[in-house]
Amino acid sequence: VDARSAAQAAWARGRGEILTPIGMRTCIHFVVAFPPHSLSTGGVYGRLNIPRNPLDSTGFRDALIKGDAAAMAASMMNRLSEPALEILPPLGELLESLWQSGLEPCQLTGSGSACFGIARDADHAAAVMRRLKRSMQPGVLILAASTVTAAATIEIESS
Repeated sequence: VDARSAAQAAWARGRGEILTPIGMRTCIHFVVAFPPHSLSTGGVYGRLNIPRNPLDSTGFRDALIKGDAAAMAASMMNRLSEPALEILPPLGELLESLWQSGLEPCQLTGSGSACFGIARDADHAAAVMRRLKRSMQPGVLILAASTVTAAATIEIESS
C-alpha cells in the first residue's frame, strides 16, 4: 500500500489493494480485544465459503462516512467470522463479552483473532475498557481506540 494512501481513511476493495479515499465526518470510538491465541489467515480464508450473491457493502460505507452508528450496526458484517469461529470457538465468548459490555455492533477484525465493538463515545469506550480489563481472562489485551477525522500532518526536518 502506498504510504500516501494510508494517511487517511480509505475504502478497500478487491483483496484490499484497491483503495478509494473516503471522508469521515465523525470520530468513532471503539474497544479492541486481542485474545491470547492467534489465527492463521490462510486457515481462515481456506474455510471461507463465498456466496453466489455477495452482500453489497455500500450501505455500510455510506453509514461510516456519515457516522450513523445505527446504520453501521445494521449493515456491518464480516464473512470471515464464521470460519474463524469454527477454528477458534472461544472468539464467540469474547464477542459476547464485548456485546454484554454495551458495545454495539461487535465484530471480528479481518480474519482475526482480534475483536472490536463500537462505543457511544470516548467515555463509554474508556469505561468498558476498564471494566473488561478487570473481568477478562489472563492474556487478553483490551484497548480503547478511535478513528481520526483528518490525516495527521507529518513534517520531516532536514538535518
